[in-house]
Amino acid sequence: MNKSGLYWLLGIAGLLLFCLKSPAQLLQGVVGCDVANNQKLFLKKLYLNNMILIDSCTIQGNGNFSFKGPFQSLGYYQLGFNDTNCIELILNPTEPEVELYFSNILLKDGVIVLKSNENQLLWANKHLSKSFLAPKKQLYIKRSWVPQSDSTARSNFTNQLQWFDSLQVSFIEAIAKQYPTSFFAKTALLSLPRKGLTESTYFNDIDFNDTTLLHSPVFQIRIIGFLLTYTQYTETGFKDAINRILTASSINERSNSFCLNYLLELFDKLGPEMVFQFIVENYVLKNACNEQMMDEHFIRRVSSYKLLLPGNKAPKFNANNQCGQTLELDSLLKHNRYVVLFFWSSGCDFCKGQIPPLKNTYKALKNNGIEVLGISLDNDLISWQDYLKSEQLPWLNAHIQKSWESEVAQLYKINKTPTFYLVSSNATIVARPANVMELSNILTFLNQR
Repeated sequence: MNKSGLYWLLGIAGLLLFCLKSPAQLLQGVVGCDVANNQKLFLKKLYLNNMILIDSCTIQGNGNFSFKGPFQSLGYYQLGFNDTNCIELILNPTEPEVELYFSNILLKDGVIVLKSNENQLLWANKHLSKSFLAPKKQLYIKRSWVPQSDSTARSNFTNQLQWFDSLQVSFIEAIAKQYPTSFFAKTALLSLPRKGLTESTYFNDIDFNDTTLLHSPVFQIRIIGFLLTYTQYTETGFKDAINRILTASSINERSNSFCLNYLLELFDKLGPEMVFQFIVENYVLKNACNEQMMDEHFIRRVSSYKLLLPGNKAPKFNANNQCGQTLELDSLLKHNRYVVLFFWSSGCDFCKGQIPPLKNTYKALKNNGIEVLGISLDNDLISWQDYLKSEQLPWLNAHIQKSWESEVAQLYKINKTPTFYLVSSNATIVARPANVMELSNILTFLNQR
């Protein structure tokens, strides 16, 4: 970036910024629209992806509003009439006052920060971003018209787009240098795209003991960036990333709890469900996570997984075999020491890979009171029946209606195949082996007792 560009950015900052003030904080201002009179403004605080209601006030007849305050909690907040007509702001107890003026009933379109260095910095950055939207959109459109074969032209448009991004980065870096104690500068700097960092060093510049970051977008932005960059969108990639994120944040209980809840929220909303289940089983149930660290929604969801831990009763169910006859889990348990529940699908290559060693295990142990019930999640009943005939599976086999959406799959939280449960004759879940090798080792040990 050339010097004139940097001077231009600093010039914008100089026009919009005031000097930092000293402690105590009030939030007040004016809405310069008569239609806003007597309406309520709501103040909410950011935590995870949620806005928690802190306070509200009524706009007076002259347009003035004032929150009781003073506010002592540093962080990002939302001020507005509702969740769509609102603005983002920072409350920093080291500043004496935040004073705003709104010239438009649509608050974002008419906000002017009269007092508060933090918010002048924040909104200077937002205005800069907004000024880039139209030209960047045009560049994206123009690039989409260029044939893939014309790499030179496409590269030229890409370079222009990157130039806009570099201006934003330079602006934030200049602000951080000029206002090193600013909360906006710190959080904006930590939220920038990471350069020069590797998978192992990605979180090295974040101090997880700095709990002021919990009420900022920093952790969310960095977690999303890590997941997008290093997981390749695979189950193994997500699991490795989760392990790294929660290990990095483990130095502080509050930060670790925040990251745990954010990951639960993220995979609860977006999936895949198997990753949500991995977090629950490995970081909530296995580590005896304190429920006070978790949001209520997840406490309810986790309870259903907790019921499937070894030591709990296996949910009862019935299913039909390939001849249409009903198989009851209760009946199988009465006639066997152990029953292996093998959830699988004939179209699953991983399942097919487990079948040969499962045949060997079954052959070796079936005379010792051990039965296997293969529960198919096939959508195509004919394909399942054909596979049974061609492979001559020696154990009991059943098919459940509605496959993945069935009550049985929901009861047992089946999110991937193959999945194994080992159940004893008294209907107690003994283990949830990850594969046939682990199952065989468990059964061999139990058989020797």
